[in-house]
Amino acid sequence: MGQLFEKDHDNENALKMYLRAVELNKQSPIAHYRTGMIYIKNGDKGRGIEHLKKALSFDPNNVDVLAKLGEVLMKDPNTFDESEQYFKKALYNDENNSDSLVGMGRIFEKRNRLEQAIACFEKAIKQPVTNVNAYYHLGVIHEKQKDYKKAIQLFKQCLIVDQVHFAACIHLATL
Repeated sequence: MGQLFEKDHDNENALKMYLRAVELNKQSPIAHYRTGMIYIKNGDKGRGIEHLKKALSFDPNNVDVLAKLGEVLMKDPNTFDESEQYFKKALYNDENNSDSLVGMGRIFEKRNRLEQAIACFEKAIKQPVTNVNAYYHLGVIHEKQKDYKKAIQLFKQCLIVDQVHFAACIHLATL
């Protein structure tokens, strides 16, 4: 029921349904995951992380939860190292998970370990479910390396996958 409300962009009622699901089954990783995601969408990162970690306590190898925790924690410099650990564990469980590959690539990029970042992004691009951000971040790296032709190609590929990728549009406009 919560997913129906979520699909209609009614996060308030979706949250109520997910909280009810948690109440009925306190050990449901899915209920905690969905609750955490709604809290994050609503801007309550603290409660969102709490529920994602609770989901992980019941399903410790859930790659989707690990990747989402890594993504959320990466945005805060104080939890950057913790974020890396979640991505590493996700990749240990599924070395081809595109969200985790992009996450690790972004970690390597921020640490200026560009060759490792490129390897992660290129591997993510080759997966059946392509994360559009792999193209974007790979384009950013090539732009930094002044390989503008390759950067333009990657930003264009990003826009083929997601026609409204705002950041890719901005980069293309400036190259």
